Amino acid sequence: MGLPPGTRLGVYEIVGSIGAGGMGEVYRARDSRLGRDVAVKVLPEVLAADPTALVRFEREMQTLAALSNPYIVAIYDVGTEGAIAYAVTELLDGETLAAVVARGPLPIRKALEYGVQIAKGLAAAHDRGIVHRDLKPANIFVTSVGHVKVLDFGLARSVAAAPADGATRTDTSPGIVMGTVGYMSPEQARSQPVDHRADVFAFGCVMYELITGRRAFQRDSSADTLSAILKEDPPPISQVNAIAPPALERVVQRCLEKNPEERFQSARDLAFALDALSSGGSGAASGAVAVARRRGAPRLAVAAAAILLLAGAFVLGRTLSRPPAPGPIAVDRLTFERGTIHTARFTSDGVTFVYGAAWNGAPSKVFIGRTDTGESRPLELPEGDLRSVSRSGEMAVLLAARYPSSWTPDGTLARGGLLSSSVRTVLEHARDADFLPDGTLAVVRRVAGKDRLEVPQGTVVFETPGYISHVRVSPDGARVGFLEHPLYGDDRGFVAVYEKGQVRRVSVEYSGIEGLAWTRDGNELWTGGGNEAVWKLVAVDSHAAVPKARDVYTVPTNVVVYDIDDKGRVLLSSSEVTGSLRGAPADGRERDLSWHGWTLPGAISRDGRMLLSTMADSKNPNYEVLLRPTDAGSAVTIGAGRAQELSPDGKWALSILPSDPRRVMLLPTGAGESRQLDIGSLDPTGAVFVPPGSLTVAVVGVRNAVPGIAIVDLRSGTRIDLALPMLRGRVLGGRRFMPTYASPDGSLLAIATDDGKVLAWKLTPNPATEPRELASLADNEVFAGWTTDPSKIYVAAWDGLKVRTDSLDISSGHRTTVRTVTIDDGAGMLMTAPDLLLSADAKAYVVGYTRMLSTLYLVTGLK
Repeated sequence: MGLPPGTRLGVYEIVGSIGAGGMGEVYRARDSRLGRDVAVKVLPEVLAADPTALVRFEREMQTLAALSNPYIVAIYDVGTEGAIAYAVTELLDGETLAAVVARGPLPIRKALEYGVQIAKGLAAAHDRGIVHRDLKPANIFVTSVGHVKVLDFGLARSVAAAPADGATRTDTSPGIVMGTVGYMSPEQARSQPVDHRADVFAFGCVMYELITGRRAFQRDSSADTLSAILKEDPPPISQVNAIAPPALERVVQRCLEKNPEERFQSARDLAFALDALSSGGSGAASGAVAVARRRGAPRLAVAAAAILLLAGAFVLGRTLSRPPAPGPIAVDRLTFERGTIHTARFTSDGVTFVYGAAWNGAPSKVFIGRTDTGESRPLELPEGDLRSVSRSGEMAVLLAARYPSSWTPDGTLARGGLLSSSVRTVLEHARDADFLPDGTLAVVRRVAGKDRLEVPQGTVVFETPGYISHVRVSPDGARVGFLEHPLYGDDRGFVAVYEKGQVRRVSVEYSGIEGLAWTRDGNELWTGGGNEAVWKLVAVDSHAAVPKARDVYTVPTNVVVYDIDDKGRVLLSSSEVTGSLRGAPADGRERDLSWHGWTLPGAISRDGRMLLSTMADSKNPNYEVLLRPTDAGSAVTIGAGRAQELSPDGKWALSILPSDPRRVMLLPTGAGESRQLDIGSLDPTGAVFVPPGSLTVAVVGVRNAVPGIAIVDLRSGTRIDLALPMLRGRVLGGRRFMPTYASPDGSLLAIATDDGKVLAWKLTPNPATEPRELASLADNEVFAGWTTDPSKIYVAAWDGLKVRTDSLDISSGHRTTVRTVTIDDGAGMLMTAPDLLLSADAKAYVVGYTRMLSTLYLVTGLK
């Protein structure tokens, strides 16, 4: 029953009705204390008469009042008057989004503008543990000045307090359907528990409607609509609105995934993605240079953050910010294929550029293009990748390059003219090279388990058991800049400079760092570096005695800087980099086991039911260790580090913290406390439990430049140290971070060395320092563990996009193929050897691979 004008609810006098809905009626009222007009929402009688519901309602209003978010309607007061329960909010001037979209689809720019505001409002609520559950255009208000306000946050439901860590874990009770048909998530439609990702689905429905003018799921009856939500996808946006950017369509599609695990995992990530699209404008996704309007200024090309938008790279969800730019920044997209770019360089004529790329799953080729047209074509050279271009137009290329890890090429270095169809080979097993002023080369190659920087070729000036990348000679030729990565296969590292016989680090350590280019005055080195899940374009002072750097730009995802020309123009790429995991339990179907943007394999339990993995795109520079079932279910963070192995009883896990000094951690998979293992001065590269129990750990690493093993008794804390001098100069498991496996009876510890040997040491009853060679592997093969039989090991090999697994008898050398796994898409694949995890009987498996999808850009105006 409606309230007539003049009715008083406390200090509020009803002026007139505004509207009504299933969750109550809204009135315009006058606040007699403050002399202002407000909106008063009155609860339905059925809820107002329930004391428990009233307590929940007041608690929720108090939480919402504390939000003070510009995208959520402000709560002023709550109260009761007799049998009437009410909430007092700010009075808004405008109309609901339902009224707006009823007039037809919105312009893309306006849809993005509203979408960003809605997502930010949801993110603020989710941070406080509040799930809307009824997001729809009718519950979104657009003010007369174009500001969006989200209304009606779950007035009739209990809201759990936000966890202390800030993660939203609020669930509704099963068996109760809440929400509006047509905007419900599949889990709501099934009356299952829901969390904040239900709002992400509803948000996708709202955005679909704003862009197309149609509901995503609209059928003749409620039952048919619910069935469509559960079983069908809406028509592609591009079929309904041809001018909608593909990148925006991908965002909406991801929101509308049936499985909550496949949606955006937070509204904040969603807001970042849309903010990047909004900054780039609707033309960005089609490859045109987007424009931004500034007051009193002409049209300007989009700022550098939009580079990532053009590549669709917003999916990693990293923070986007825009420091003030001193002038216009223009961005031109130069490539449009799907694949990986490894290197790019300007030539001396000012309009030509050369780059190496592997497009659409094909091998890498060298391409030449023009900055004025954006067109490019492959050069008539053998398969390979560009390394450098000299001022005279000579190229250094890497032929038949393979990638033993995601970031480390290995190939034959060759030289040739810019437009020649033949090259001259100069060095085997090379990584990188750049031209010195006299025409000789500064090179990187791997010898005896270490990466060597040679300046010039043949003169070793620096070496590391990790790896070296992006070698760049300074413009005056007096210095050589490069990236030093202490851990083989991990792109964390430093910017370093070789000068006058000395190597010094000129940057702090970044958890990820790629690309390097000198400014033309030689004062700075520009690179792309990331820490705490934020990727920055960084300018490092090349002369400073202590690391000194400034941020050129902060962007949503990986940026690799290749070259800077005399005009200050920058060649760089943005990349969507994902560490993907796919696998299946015994007798189960294959599924995606990735978690967030970049997941690395760690270990699989002996029975194949549990997976231990590493989330690399984490705010923690030491990463996070995740545990999840291989058949279904979410991942749980159990600690920090690079995941190593699960104990035989499944109660413990091992990890290695990658930041110096590296440490081995023992992590409980359930209740319990983590602890650091005492491994003395050993610098660890791998750690495993020794069967049959969970009471002994073997850690492999290097101690005082000599490879060794530490055997730790977890009960007593005692340790046995073994030196392995015969392995001096060889990397233990250079192809993987976790190189070691203990035999199922605990008698042997096997290690894959950098030169392809699988060596085993006796652990019981008395440890031995002399190894036994179990196998010699091909370049595309890896040691993948023991079978249930101590006399046999697993060997996995790439064969195109197939991973073949053989059981190898260590006595006879006889092989039997036990499993083949096929990767369905080769575009952007970086590794030429697999990361394969197998259960003891090989019936369950997980395969991991890194995919990088890159786009090359020409950027002017960066300072």
